Amino acid sequence: MLRALVILFLLVSTAAAQARCEGRDLLPTLPEELRARIEARAAAAPFPEGNLWRAERGGEVVHLVGTFHIGDDRMGPIMRVVAPLIEAADLVLVEVTATEEAALHAAMVADPGLAFLTEPPSLREMLSEAEWALYAAEMEDRGVPSVVAAQFRPWLAFTTLTIPACLMHQGASLPAGLDDRVIAHATGSGVPVRALEGHEVLSAIFDTLTPEESLDILRATLMQAELSEDVFATLITAYFAGRHRLIWEFGRSWMPGPAAVLWPPERIDPLYDRLEEALLTRRNLGWLETILSASAEGPLLVAVGAAHLSGPDGLLDLLDRAGFALIRLD
Repeated sequence: MLRALVILFLLVSTAAAQARCEGRDLLPTLPEELRARIEARAAAAPFPEGNLWRAERGGEVVHLVGTFHIGDDRMGPIMRVVAPLIEAADLVLVEVTATEEAALHAAMVADPGLAFLTEPPSLREMLSEAEWALYAAEMEDRGVPSVVAAQFRPWLAFTTLTIPACLMHQGASLPAGLDDRVIAHATGSGVPVRALEGHEVLSAIFDTLTPEESLDILRATLMQAELSEDVFATLITAYFAGRHRLIWEFGRSWMPGPAAVLWPPERIDPLYDRLEEALLTRRNLGWLETILSASAEGPLLVAVGAAHLSGPDGLLDLLDRAGFALIRLD
């Protein structure tokens, strides 16, 4: 759920009705074999759990906070723990700040081709009749007219579908995400805040995916869209349990009903490997140099999406390999 989706919210009707999200956690409902496979895959990844860490190397100190970009009132207690760490830091690093978001918005306005298909074919032609009907209905539910949704680039389409309609309709009334809370507290405390990447990186995240891969990820995401409230409830439950790798492995392993036959592991695993490389690994490797340079100057707090913490080439794995001692704090 990229923060770049701030652009999408500009397209959604401000008159949309308020809606509560009432999804259920799907993990307890899964067949035992599937649940065991997801749990095993999560456990096998480096540093699969924990949303708050301290990394030390010599005199260098880095605190890492795994965030959830969409707000929830349960983030209040987390901030009470994180606030003193922010105040003790010389610098806070986050994925993007308002400056990068504004620059990304301006870039997309100047060049609509960054987010939209400006030449045929549109998604209306790329998808089958059944896929298009489902896609159009899901986008209409999210306040996006089908004529606009037809021109979405596949990456914008599949990232949009991961957000339940009930959240889209809440818009500005949603509680602040943990990233925004960290930024606000740092700003109020006089601690400088910098972005780990510029808007150019955000707009190019999915450029490494082929058109066929992007379209297949859209098709797979579409199969989960009708249960997006349940998927969201599953993910945020895992987040507050500190089980961030479980979020990723659930997403790549679960398909509802007949879709599981159409999307077996041998078909979906390569797609998720490519998605992980584009969305997480490449960015983590790019962020590491910035983190190491900043940590040499004084105490540092890094707040990024929790999915960036775990796995091979996750931030915790990279810092471990760079010689930092890691201590889980939550």
